[in-house]
Amino acid sequence: MDVNKIVWKDVLTAFISALSLIFIMLGALCLFFPSTMMEFSYNIGCDKMSASFAKTAYDRTNDIYYIVRATEVSIGVDDTDGIIEYGELLVKDDEFSQYCMQKNANLPSYGDYQATGKYEQYVYSKICISIYHKDVTRAIHRAFLTLGIEETTTVLTVFPRQNAVMALYVHARLQNDTQTVSIIKGKIEELQANLSGDDKAYYDEMLAFMQRENG
Repeated sequence: MDVNKIVWKDVLTAFISALSLIFIMLGALCLFFPSTMMEFSYNIGCDKMSASFAKTAYDRTNDIYYIVRATEVSIGVDDTDGIIEYGELLVKDDEFSQYCMQKNANLPSYGDYQATGKYEQYVYSKICISIYHKDVTRAIHRAFLTLGIEETTTVLTVFPRQNAVMALYVHARLQNDTQTVSIIKGKIEELQANLSGDDKAYYDEMLAFMQRENG
């Protein structure tokens, strides 16, 4: 009997057993502790995986923190599919408005969201721009929907700073997409603007900008 073969067989068996145990433990962590795996995968640089675990944790707990985490991680790595999937879940969450109020109240006078308006507009803009790279028509519809404009709506009653429509317009210009730019400008001009205060001032500013740039 070859002693070396017996030793190597025992070593191989032990290795396979240890590897199987590791896989079982990882499977258990994924299944029962998605929030733990969210942090672990993020810390080792697996951002998309981390966002996926955050979404699983959200499904389990309905805690808005996790879908915010999934959305923001996806934005951070420019994951178009993740931004759309997780972002749409975020804006539909019952606590989204309240979360945005808290977020906006704590925003400094500088930082990530100053150039893109309030937090809700930041999220809406990222969603619409991500949709744009898959379906332009759908992106335009989704952007106007954030302003309460549907197919049969003709009156514009809100126009917050750096809203998703203007973000999409600017993004299309940067892509030299003159057709989308023209469509958005046309839709804005067709609407009856019933605005006041800062919304009206921003609308007038942006309408003048579009007319100046595109004639």
